[in-house]
Formats: sequence, structure tokens, C-alpha cells
Amino acid sequence: MVDAQIPVKDLQDLSGPWECRDPNGIHGIFITHSTGMTDSGGQQTVAWQAISVFVYQRHGGKAEGGYFSPGRGGADFDGRRLMISFRGTSNLSPFNVEIEFDVVAKQWDGYWSFCDSTGRAVLERPHQADGMSADVFEGDWEGNSDPALPVSGRLHIRQALDGKVMAWLDMANTSRDLRTQVISIDESSRQLLFESVTQNRIILRLVEGIGPKFHYEGTLSADRKTISGEWRSEGAPGIQSVTGPHFLAPMLYRHVD
Repeated sequence: MVDAQIPVKDLQDLSGPWECRDPNGIHGIFITHSTGMTDSGGQQTVAWQAISVFVYQRHGGKAEGGYFSPGRGGADFDGRRLMISFRGTSNLSPFNVEIEFDVVAKQWDGYWSFCDSTGRAVLERPHQADGMSADVFEGDWEGNSDPALPVSGRLHIRQALDGKVMAWLDMANTSRDLRTQVISIDESSRQLLFESVTQNRIILRLVEGIGPKFHYEGTLSADRKTISGEWRSEGAPGIQSVTGPHFLAPMLYRHVD
């Protein structure tokens, strides 16, 4: 957990994947967060905040990566500048990164020993290569929930230069204390694993460490403007989806033009 000083709006702009490409493949970071706030009389206060940075590489069909938490393990992040010095043991090679987010250019600039032989790094949102056919699910999707449910969300799906499709979900859950009338707001950005089942069906799996596992099974409408489906809990490996607690998130998503 980090000091709760980074505005949620800034984190929403930074959440998700950012990548550079060189002859050694794709190198990227994937930022997720959870922020708890309270609202009393219109005054919002941040109670806690946790941020995770997933550092990864892809090359020749192989992928490797590892998670870093700012404030621990040599990682520092203040909402604009990210610095990691990694010399540990994992499937990732040791590296140094010091990059800063350019709010005008909407990209990260700086130094990363993974990116190019010079180490200069420019990380952008994943985007399709010239001439590549776009995945039909690529884009931003606004979640439409039952008005009775205290949840909202926006789904983001991006296709990278090597064809890899990635997704993340911005979420907001609210609840009210009936005695104090204080509203609790949990804002988060969740990493999702994208699986294309057919041309118009997808499965999105929540990337979580411990606890119940959930995935979303959705179908694209004929006009390609909506995705409808449901979140399902999962049993042990090899067991089909089972009934149980559902992940509280929108189940209908409309494409944002």
C-alpha cells in the first residue's frame, strides 16, 4: 500500500498497458490500482490506495513478467515518474527503468534498459501495426448496469503491434452507511486476460492473486456496438464454471465512439 496522494483521475489515465518495441520484442508495463474513499457531506477523503505495476516482455511467442509494488522492492511511483531498479531472481532479467509520463503527448519517456540498445524508452498505448486488421473488440466500452446496483465501469481493449490483445476494467463501487450517511467509494482498475472464443464471443479473466476467480463471457451484437454477457465464478482447475458469488461489475457494455 502506498501513500494515498495520487488522484484517482490521474490513475485512470495511467492504468492499463504501455509498450515499446525493439528487435528483442515488446516490452511493457501494466498499471492497476485500488483506491478507497469516503464522502461525507460532499467532501471526499482518500482512506487508502494500492498500486501494482506489472513489467513484462513478449518475443517469439514467449512471454515473461513480474509484479512490483511502489514503495516496496525498489519501485517508486508518484503519479508521474516511475522508477524501478530490479536485481532480484525471477523469470525477468535484471533491469533499470526511470520514465516520466508526458500528459500532452500521452506517453512515457525516459530510460529503460529493456528498450533498445541505447536504453531510451518511449512507451505508448498498444496500437495496431500498419496494415493489421483490427480486432472487432478493440476500443473503449461503457458499462451499463442495473440502476439498483451501486457499480459502474468502463472496459478498455487494445491490440498491440504484435497482435496481442489486452484489456482492463475501470470500476467504481459505492455504498452508504445508513447511520452516518457516509458514502464509501472503491475505485479500481483491474487487469483482464483476453480470450477470443469466436469472431463475436470473448472471455475476459480477472487477473487476481488470491480469493475467488471470476471471468466474463460476452457476445458482440450484430451491429458491433454492444457486448452483453455475465460474470461467472470458477471452480478448481479443470472444473466448469459453478454457481456462487458473482463479481459485481457491469454485464452490458456499449462501444464509445
